[in-house]
Amino acid sequence: MILLMLYGLLGLAITYSWLRLPNMDHLPGWHAKMIGGTAAAPNQYRMLTPWIIEALCSAFPVPLQRAYFIERALVTGATLFAFDR
Repeated sequence: MILLMLYGLLGLAITYSWLRLPNMDHLPGWHAKMIGGTAAAPNQYRMLTPWIIEALCSAFPVPLQRAYFIERALVTGATLFAFDR
């Protein structure tokens, strides 16, 4: 249980540093291109991420950037935990 919490916190820390990048202003346009299927390669092949974000935004009233933060933190933490096993 402690290991799971540690990896969750690591996921949050990595995600926080990723989201502090200065080019996050283009995120809504990039997201729309991914949903619309007009994003450049390799983003056009990453179909699951934008739909997870859409589900988060529909289920909870969160802004797009925060939905990406939540999704990235959960996926990073879960991946760290899974690869440790």
